Amino acid sequence: MEKFEGLELNGKNVMDIYNQCKKTEKSKETIRAYMFDLISTQIFTPPIDFDKEKIMEHHDTILYFLGQLEAVHAGHKVLIPNDGLKRYDHVVWSPHNSLVFTLYYLAVASDCMHVFTKRDNLICTSIANIQATVSPSDPSYKEKMEAFKKNHRD
Repeated sequence: MEKFEGLELNGKNVMDIYNQCKKTEKSKETIRAYMFDLISTQIFTPPIDFDKEKIMEHHDTILYFLGQLEAVHAGHKVLIPNDGLKRYDHVVWSPHNSLVFTLYYLAVASDCMHVFTKRDNLICTSIANIQATVSPSDPSYKEKMEAFKKNHRD
């Protein structure tokens, strides 16, 4: 984690990580990720296969992206699918649900987040253990990055 630097949550950065982590012919081990629990939600989304080694390499970046979500900064314990549209600074980082879903697939594959399930008529997943993070351009970046590094694996 010493050399880790957080990235801003935006469409370009999410797609860059996604493209690096997708399964290829050279992948030795893969991880299959689903976004929704089909049994409880009755929502089908196709599985996506990722390169396990690449996903593990990008674990901290994916976790850092999740920490920039407005719901995390607001202290919410659960995330509903639409909560992923806004960053902590109230900016809609992706006008397209497909990019938000791409982030969720990465988060599930990297074990940063569980699939969405239906509980008490609410489709959600837990974000109780995700630490708030900020964009590198934020004035509190250095302080938040130190806290993030201190609380996460090497």
